[in-house]
Amino acid sequence: MKIIEVTGVSGVGKSYIINQMAKDENYVLDTTIEENELSDFKLFYLFFKTKNAFKMFFLINRVAVRLNISLFHKLNFIRNSIKKIGKNSYLLAKKSDKIALVDEGISQLFQNIITVKESDDENNLRLVKKIVLLSEFRNEILIIQSEDENIFERLSSRGHKRLKNENEMRGFIAKSRLNMEIMIKKFKEEKICMSYQKN
Repeated sequence: MKIIEVTGVSGVGKSYIINQMAKDENYVLDTTIEENELSDFKLFYLFFKTKNAFKMFFLINRVAVRLNISLFHKLNFIRNSIKKIGKNSYLLAKKSDKIALVDEGISQLFQNIITVKESDDENNLRLVKKIVLLSEFRNEILIIQSEDENIFERLSSRGHKRLKNENEMRGFIAKSRLNMEIMIKKFKEEKICMSYQKN
């Protein structure tokens, strides 16, 4: 099954774009497949069946330990990273003519490591690059773009569990931009197919 990962800065409007694209019968939402066919247990099982699973698991845990976030959020990062890779493995093996639209897939790991506190971003990004490389990533990526003020307004209106004020939100957006640039550079090196859409 072909996969298109939709990614971008948090608050850029990924979900809206995905829902619009999903109106085309050629596309199917990854969440629909997950709800109907995949349990958390199966996603974990699929992760540990993948090539390089234990190397990736070790690296995911290293990143989590280094992140300057609560223990709850560290565990959530580990859980979600495993689920992303497990689901990706399942979708790639699934026989279907439809295209899976994935919101916050493996490429989104570059955004998932952002914290509003001081942390060793450079080394965290280096470790995430290794995880992505080990996952043998070969999906297409649709990058959603928007102006910072639009993103700030969306984050402000809907709220964010870790952002308490305007300064934290603007710092978060700036870090997201930087991580997005690093992700794009990495995938260009790997000759991953990328396209862009304004929202």
